[in-house]
Amino acid sequence: MEKRKAFTLRQIVDRLGGELVGQGSVRIIQVASLEKAQSGQISFLAQARNAAQLKTTAASAVIVGSDARDATELPRIVCSNPYVYYAAVTGLLNPSPKMSAGIHKSAVVDKSARIAKSAHIGAHAVIGKGVRIGTGCIIGAGCVLGENTS
Repeated sequence: MEKRKAFTLRQIVDRLGGELVGQGSVRIIQVASLEKAQSGQISFLAQARNAAQLKTTAASAVIVGSDARDATELPRIVCSNPYVYYAAVTGLLNPSPKMSAGIHKSAVVDKSARIAKSAHIGAHAVIGKGVRIGTGCIIGAGCVLGENTS
């Protein structure tokens, strides 16, 4: 099993913005819901109706909107859209695997498709007529891109 990279709250805010309230040295290794979060995990509050869960969560930190800035004593990141911020933190903690450039031999690619040399086309993907795939794009195994898709 691959060891996860941890980020402190300070490092997360330095990368993604927002306001840090509380201890910036708290280490985060994963994301989770308020209900299921454990130590080392960060969660978020996007709707006021779930505010009671802030009292019972085991999360090490939370992401909240400015309207909920003082709703908890937990270390927190205050931002304008907690849901979007949580998605960004999820991407930071769970980076996409590195894919090598090229087209898998089992992919079906229409001859009119234009594919950047740095793109990755996975096994059994289907690339239709007039498709354009840009620099660094990853088309996963079994994906289908219909006619004239960019």
